[in-house]
Amino acid sequence: MNLVMKSDLAERLDQAETDVLHSRLTAIKNRDENPMGVEIKRIGQTTAFFARNIPGPSFNLVKGFKEADTEVLDQIVDFYQGKGIPIRLEITPSNGSSDLLKLLHQKGFYQCDFHTTLFAEPSDLVDLPIHAGIDIRRMQRKEFDLFGEVYTKGFGMPVFLSQGIAENNEVLYGNENWAFYLALRPRLFCLLSETWESTARLFKPESAKRLQIMPSC
Repeated sequence: MNLVMKSDLAERLDQAETDVLHSRLTAIKNRDENPMGVEIKRIGQTTAFFARNIPGPSFNLVKGFKEADTEVLDQIVDFYQGKGIPIRLEITPSNGSSDLLKLLHQKGFYQCDFHTTLFAEPSDLVDLPIHAGIDIRRMQRKEFDLFGEVYTKGFGMPVFLSQGIAENNEVLYGNENWAFYLALRPRLFCLLSETWESTARLFKPESAKRLQIMPSC
């Protein structure tokens, strides 16, 4: 099936990404004493995510921001200023407009990055061939140490983060909306995780790109 990017599909993809992040951070938040300092706050129609002990933009940003949410922009700014971290708004092309971007510019925001959603219809993947030298199987709970090791090496992260990454993902094991896979070949491990909450993301149409916007200093 050839998927044409339209507003309804763009909204599905945006909501899918929001649901995935909400599911992941909720599970991490529910660990004993919330060690990562996770907070999730609904402000207007947006969702503000914050994870004090997981630095970086992936878990500290606002999703679902639209022109109608300019009325609560000051509340969003206050939320992140209270946490002492930069504000990062993620705006999809379907949610953006010239008026919205002009307003954000007037308030000191600027475009800082792009994020691309990868997606496909799962039914299109059923008959895709798998290389004979690669074995893909479901992960077992006891293998999350390996998950942490491969994850940190793959992203060039310090080794000491491996255990924390393993623990933050192991909490999703057993969640009916999540599944973890290992792709194995001689002397090589790959990791795959997937959530069934909405759309599988595997292909990259240019029109699915979204702006990430931050305030200027």
